[in-house]
Amino acid sequence: MFNLSQILLILLGKGSEMLEFLTNYFLSKVITNLQMWASESDVIRETADLFVTLSMKKDSSLIIIKNDLFWT
Repeated sequence: MFNLSQILLILLGKGSEMLEFLTNYFLSKVITNLQMWASESDVIRETADLFVTLSMKKDSSLIIIKNDLFWT
């Protein structure tokens, strides 16, 4: 079974600008969900799963750690 990171790499190509854009978009969604939906355990669980999936692959994890949102 493919996870999200593998699908993005296949569709968008390793190191592409679109991969960086989408990874940053998903990271901002993760942060928003954690801030706005903290009382909803199902949303938080799925959000955590998304973050783990994004951070498991080297290409997307490097994009995440370069994003200022990750450090705030």
